[in-house]
This record gives sequence, C-alpha cells and structure tokens, in this order.
Amino acid sequence: MFIFIKNIVFAIILTTILTVPFIATNVEAASVDVAQSVLQGVGNKIFGVGESDIVVVVGRVIQAILGLIGVVFTALIIYGGIMYMTAAGNQEQVGKARTLIRDSVIGLAIIILSFAITEFVITNLFDSVT
Repeated sequence: MFIFIKNIVFAIILTTILTVPFIATNVEAASVDVAQSVLQGVGNKIFGVGESDIVVVVGRVIQAILGLIGVVFTALIIYGGIMYMTAAGNQEQVGKARTLIRDSVIGLAIIILSFAITEFVITNLFDSVT
C-alpha cells in the first residue's frame, strides 16, 4: 500500500515538474488581465460555465477527471519503465516494475474505455435533450 501511495505522489510531482515551465512561460509572456481572461475562457469551455444544460457541465467535468486520471496512469507506466531499466539484474525490482507496468496498463485501458463510454452516453443524452 505504501509503495502505491509513493508511486502516486511521484507521478503527481513529475507531472507538476513537467507542466509548470509551460504554464509559467505563458503567464510571463502575457499581461495579468490577458492571462486571467484566457484562463477563464478555458475554464468556461472545459467545465461548461455559462451553459444552462446540466448534461454538458457534468459530461465535461467527468471528461476532465478521466483525463487527469489517464495522465497519472501514464506517469506510472513511465515510472515502471524507469524502474525496469534501472533494475540492474535485481529480480525483486524487476518483478515490482513488471507488476506496476501491468497494473498501470490495465488501469489505463479501464480509463480509456470509461472515457469512451462516457463520451458516447453524454453525446446521446445531449442529442436527445436538444
């Protein structure tokens, strides 16, 4: 259990380290007002703020959550690959890396399938409402 939590923390830290330079560069390049309006526009587009249809809002929130979970599983696959490459013949570490990669691939497949099912259901609900 502790190793799983450690892996999740590592994935979150790795994702943060990889995305902060891009966010910081974009905010530095634009003025505060422009950056704020861009972020509000992106937030409105992703989460459907300003739209009265609850189906659209819920669908976008679910898509955002599934996207973030997919990023975490992808980071875990990369971490498992690094563990596997740096095992240096240690069979215990190789076993842990293989287990992590296998479990992460299964988790990523589940997330992709749930994303596809959610997209299908939300699209059909939205089409039936309008």
